[in-house]
Amino acid sequence: FLSPSVYYYRDYGDPKHGGGLGSYTVVNASYSLPIDLKNIPCSLDLSGHIGFNHNLFMDGDGGDVALKVGFTVPITKNLKLTPNVNYSIPFGDLRDKDHANQKDRFSGGGTLAYIF
Repeated sequence: FLSPSVYYYRDYGDPKHGGGLGSYTVVNASYSLPIDLKNIPCSLDLSGHIGFNHNLFMDGDGGDVALKVGFTVPITKNLKLTPNVNYSIPFGDLRDKDHANQKDRFSGGGTLAYIF
């Protein structure tokens, strides 16, 4: 039913050059609902993640929860366009005004994918 995934990012760089000694772990889940729109195979794509930060993008610990809704439309046989809307909710030190000072926010975007 859901397509789960887990990613782990580790930074080993020098802080003077934009690096750090932190990590970021993300647990994702997604689902695509096929929709036939006038014989064009589209899909409604839903996904969410919870991420845990440990000293990677800032001092301290924190994380975020994000929800995403997209709609995939084929442009050609190998090319697909997916506009999307996202909602992100920070927690812990990501929300703390003395650290990252992040706030809940909506964002939008799109993906253009070419399949070889």
